[in-house]
Amino acid sequence: NLRLATSTDVCAAKEEKNPICTPKLGDPIPDAGISQGDDSGVKPSAFAIAEDFPTSLAITGDTLYFASQSRVGSVPLGIPNAPATPLPGVPGGAHVPWRFGAGFGGGGLALANGSGTGYAINGGPGTAVTIPGNAVAVAPLGGQQAVWGVGGGNGGLFLSPPSPATRLELPTLDVTALSASTSATAVIVGDAAGNVRVCPTNGFGQCGQPASVGSRVEGFAPRDSVSGYVLTTSGVFKAAIDPATGSASAQPFADSSNPAIVEGTSYFARAIAASGPCVVFSAAEGLKLAIDGMGGAMVIVPSVTDRPILGVAVGPDSAGHGMAAYYTVFAPRDMNGGVPAAGGVRGGGIYAITLPPQCGGTSTSLPDAGAKDSGAGVDSGAVGDGGAGGTCNNITCANGCCTGANTCLTSVNQDVNFCGAGGAKCMPCNGAGGEICQPNGNGGMCFLP
Repeated sequence: NLRLATSTDVCAAKEEKNPICTPKLGDPIPDAGISQGDDSGVKPSAFAIAEDFPTSLAITGDTLYFASQSRVGSVPLGIPNAPATPLPGVPGGAHVPWRFGAGFGGGGLALANGSGTGYAINGGPGTAVTIPGNAVAVAPLGGQQAVWGVGGGNGGLFLSPPSPATRLELPTLDVTALSASTSATAVIVGDAAGNVRVCPTNGFGQCGQPASVGSRVEGFAPRDSVSGYVLTTSGVFKAAIDPATGSASAQPFADSSNPAIVEGTSYFARAIAASGPCVVFSAAEGLKLAIDGMGGAMVIVPSVTDRPILGVAVGPDSAGHGMAAYYTVFAPRDMNGGVPAAGGVRGGGIYAITLPPQCGGTSTSLPDAGAKDSGAGVDSGAVGDGGAGGTCNNITCANGCCTGANTCLTSVNQDVNFCGAGGAKCMPCNGAGGEICQPNGNGGMCFLP
C-alpha cells in the first residue's frame, strides 16, 4: 500500500516531524471542497491557505489578515498564489479565540484574543497592549486609539493608548462584540444579554438607549454610517443608530442557529460580514448568504461536524472575479498532498467562495431586478432579483428613499407610501422617535431616523 509522492516546486524545509515533501503553508488548494451544482450565482474560488484552527479574518484594502493557532499573518489578494507571511510583533502558536476589529472605512486594525493582551496593527508590526481584563473584542477608533471590550460580571470598555488601557467611566457591560462607528468618540457595543447600544469613548455621557436582539451578540457588519447587521446566536438582525441620541433600533433579518464553539473557558464566536445588500455569516449549517430583500439565508458552503466554519470576511476575489467571502475552517490543517478529506471537505484553513454580482463585484448598487440600469432606460437583461429598478436606491439617494419613478425623495419622512423598493409602499412607521422606512425589496423596514 505504498505510493510515490511528487512535487512540481521546491519542497518545504525538512524536519524530523516532516521528512517527506508536503505542501508548504500558503500553497493553493484547488477547490476547497465546495459544491458547484447550484444556481445561486455563488461560485467556488481557488484561494486556500492551510492553517491549524483559524478563528478570525479581516480585510483592509487588498490585504487579508488571518489569525490561527499556527500563526497570525497576512496575504495580498491581488497577486495570484502569493505566499502568506507571519505578522511581525504578534506571536502565533496559540489556540485562543482570536478576533480582529477594523476601524470604519479602513481606519486601523486590532486583534483581541480573550486574554489581557491585545495587539494594535496600523500598517506595520503589531504592538502589544495590556488590558486590565480578558478582552474578547476590539474596535479601532483611528490613529493609534482602540477600544477593548471585556466581558463578564465586571466587564466594560477600555481605551488605549496608554497601555495598560484605561477603563471608560460607563456602567458595567458584559461585552461580547464591538464595532467601530464613523465617529472617533463612539463605539457600537453588543452584550451577552442581547442588547445593541452606542457608547461614548471620550469619557463623557452615557450609552444610548439599547435595542434588544433577543440573544447574545456575536458580531457586527456595518453597511453604512448609520446601519448594519447584527449576528446573534439565534439569527441576524438589521439595525440602525440615531447619531443625535445614540439610540439603536433593530429588526429581524434572517433566522439561523449560530452557536459558538466552547472549549473549557474559551469561547470561539461565529462571525458576520457584508458587501452591499449581501450578508455572509457562519452558522451551525455552514457558511450562509442572505441578500437584503430576497428572503431568508441560504447555505453556500456546508459545514462538517468536526470542521465548523467560524471567521468570515468579504473582499476582492483573488482571481479577479468580483467579491468573495473568505472563511475559516476551525480544524487541524490537512497537509495530505491536496487529497480531499472525507466528504470532500478539507482540513483547517482559510478558503474563499465567489459571491453573486449584486454583492458588489462589479457594482455598488442594490439588486436592480434587471430593469433600467440607467436613467436612459437601458435594460441590462439581468435576472430579476427583487431590488429597486434603475439608479434610485439607498446608495444613490442620500436619504435612502426613492419613488417608483426613479426619483429621490428630499426627505425620508416626505411620503412613506413611496419609501420602498421600486416604489412599493412601506409598512407603517409610527415610532415615538419618528421612524423612517428603508427599502429592502419587500416594501421597506422601519428604523429610527
